[in-house]
Amino acid sequence: MNKVEKIDSSDRWIRCEGVLESELNDQLILMDIEKGFYFGLSGVSKVIWDCLESPSSIYDICSRMTTIYDVDHVKCENDVERFIKSLANRKLIREER
Repeated sequence: MNKVEKIDSSDRWIRCEGVLESELNDQLILMDIEKGFYFGLSGVSKVIWDCLESPSSIYDICSRMTTIYDVDHVKCENDVERFIKSLANRKLIREER
């Protein structure tokens, strides 16, 4: 498995096909039946996941986030990049080329 370590804020990411999702109380549960694991999202992470329904860059996501939350764009980019890497390394999202 190739681990995503460095990404550019202009790289575009999208959800992988085959990832199931289900609402449970205030969480969104992502399930990869093939790999046998699940991943829970809530709050900000759900907003990021929503953005990834179509190809989105870290810059695109942070532009949306800064209209919703009182957050500095640079801090947002750092936090979103870390989360994108986490999703990509779990094969929940992929880079759109």
